[in-house]
Amino acid sequence: MSSMRERLEAQLQVGNDSALLRLSLGQLLAGEGDFLAAIEHLKRALLLDTQYSAAWNALGRAYALAGESERALVTFQSGINQAKKHGDKQAERQMSVFLSRLQQGKPLK
Repeated sequence: MSSMRERLEAQLQVGNDSALLRLSLGQLLAGEGDFLAAIEHLKRALLLDTQYSAAWNALGRAYALAGESERALVTFQSGINQAKKHGDKQAERQMSVFLSRLQQGKPLK
């Protein structure tokens, strides 16, 4: 039986690229601690769909966990702006909390 990562990567290999697939792979890689690879997949998700609030959120978190606080701050702010434009209140609130925590020098939870 193949791992989830292998199954997701196989989907990319056969050309089934999508923002959701990239988000899923990015979140999985971030969970494994491979933040640089996660960031690349999450950036690709946003190239595929700039309005994807979950991808903005995941990218901001990956940057923060990779120790790239400035990029995380910018990413969360951009994500909040996108969420506001599209009425995604839950994502807006969640990213606002993460942004505030980073600005205060607190770790994300």
